[in-house]
Amino acid sequence: METIIAVTIAVFGWLTNHFLTLRAQRKSFMDHLINNARIEICNGIRDYIDWLNKLVQHNATISLIIDFPGQIDKLEKPYKFYIIEIRKTLKEVFLDPRFITLLSEYETLFPETKQINSYIHRKHIALYINIESAIMFENENEIDKNNFLKAIKKLDFNLVGAQQAAVRDLLIVLQNLTLGKIKKYKKEFSAYPMTKHPRILLDKNRNIKIVQYGEKDYPINAELDKLLENK
Repeated sequence: METIIAVTIAVFGWLTNHFLTLRAQRKSFMDHLINNARIEICNGIRDYIDWLNKLVQHNATISLIIDFPGQIDKLEKPYKFYIIEIRKTLKEVFLDPRFITLLSEYETLFPETKQINSYIHRKHIALYINIESAIMFENENEIDKNNFLKAIKKLDFNLVGAQQAAVRDLLIVLQNLTLGKIKKYKKEFSAYPMTKHPRILLDKNRNIKIVQYGEKDYPINAELDKLLENK
């Protein structure tokens, strides 16, 4: 009888240990899968940020021309050169950026990102169409001063700035989501009002939120308001 009890205890102990080992292995596998997905998505986001930064560089040149009209007569290159350069940059990323596709593919691992993925995709399409429609010319060789000015005044680079803020926030949100899934780490990301663009944050309940300037989670910054009013 004692032998049977001893064997039963040993078998039970082995089964318990085996079960715990399998559970630990499954968790380790899932943690590895989640973190690798985060890395792949974040690399795609950084590539996208590099693309947005190129558009911002074009904006710097265009803003100079618009704010100081006399500069247009001092341009070193033909008008069509600047249109071609913007078009070339635009074509580097089409209507479905890689990181947006990746977010969709990994939606089962990060279901919280479904709404924000749709939001960022809509904003991307809006900025893409705005730029493409503004610089659309049937014959680039016929771009004169007046046509050039009309084209660049149609460009809305606020769309680019808003997208920059959104995807940079998304990098932080993905990091916090991953830490939460792997280490049960909970941290709320507060949006600091450096601009009036909508911001993305992860609240205390680990829900992703899009907040507008002036909301509780995105407080009004009097100094920022004063700075923007003087622009």
